[in-house]
Amino acid sequence: MGRRLVRALLFVGPLLVGIAGVLAFATDRGGYMATWNLTIAALNGLTPEFPRLEPDNRVWMISMHQINNALRRVAHVLTYASMALLLVRTLQWGRPRLRARAVLGMLFICGLLTGAESLVRLKLSNERHVRWEQVLLNLIGVGVAFALTLIFFGVKALERRTQKREPPPTE
Repeated sequence: MGRRLVRALLFVGPLLVGIAGVLAFATDRGGYMATWNLTIAALNGLTPEFPRLEPDNRVWMISMHQINNALRRVAHVLTYASMALLLVRTLQWGRPRLRARAVLGMLFICGLLTGAESLVRLKLSNERHVRWEQVLLNLIGVGVAFALTLIFFGVKALERRTQKREPPPTE
C-alpha cells in the first residue's frame, strides 16, 4: 500500500499543487500591482544599477508597463503549458506509449481549469477581470504542451523501434 501511495503522490501531487497555484493567482494575489512590484523587485535584485522608480519619469513608467504586461502574458502561456504537461504525465501514469485519452483528458481538464480560473476572477477578486486574450494565451500554452507531448512521445517511439532493430552485442 505504501508504494502505491508514493506513486500516486508523485503523479498527482505536482498537478494538484499546480492547480492550486493557478486558482490562487486568479485572485488579487496575481493582480497587476502584485506582478508590478515583483517585476521591479526582480529587476532591482538582478541588476542593482536598474533605475529606481521616479514619478516624473514617464518614459520609464511606459517601459515598465510594457515589461510587466509582457511578463504577465508569458506567465499565462508558461503556466498553462506546464499544467497541460503535468496533466498528460498524470493521465499517462508512467505508460511508455501516448494514449489518446490522456491527450483528450488534458484538453478537457485544461478547458475546465480555464473556466474555473475565470470564475475565480469574477467571484473572488475585486480588481481582476476576465479578458478574451487571457483565455487565448492559456490555449496557446496548452497548444505548446500538446506539440511538445507529441514530439516527446514520437521520439520515444522512434527510440524503441531503433532499439528493436539493433542486433545484440556479441562477446
